[in-house]
Amino acid sequence: MSIVKNHVADGIFATLPRTSRGVPIVLGGCPAGKHKFLYTNGNNVIMRDLANPYMDAEIITKHTTQATVAQWSPSGFYIASADTSGKVIIWDTTQKEHINKCEYQPISGIIKDIAWDGESKRMAVGGQGKEKYVAI
Repeated sequence: MSIVKNHVADGIFATLPRTSRGVPIVLGGCPAGKHKFLYTNGNNVIMRDLANPYMDAEIITKHTTQATVAQWSPSGFYIASADTSGKVIIWDTTQKEHINKCEYQPISGIIKDIAWDGESKRMAVGGQGKEKYVAI
């Protein structure tokens, strides 16, 4: 008879990006030199470290619908993530709690990509809205 002991996990085994045929996966990279990347799966934004991608991961749940894209700002202090309802959430990366800075609804449909300007002050989003497809 063997005894099974409870082990405390040393890290989080994060899921891989969800794939769909004909739909690209958008990966975001950290510009601050931290060697981290991020992607979405379900309602979550997953942040992983390149040095130890299997054990060093954070799973952040910010969206009520399926998250589609997440991108770091050029300064590295913020991440913008978007979902299928057209909502964009900008949140802080400098604190462990990842506090929401603001939320926007730039288009009325799925957002497929986000691009920041060089000063981390403005962004452009593109997707499939009902009336418009791009917002700045």
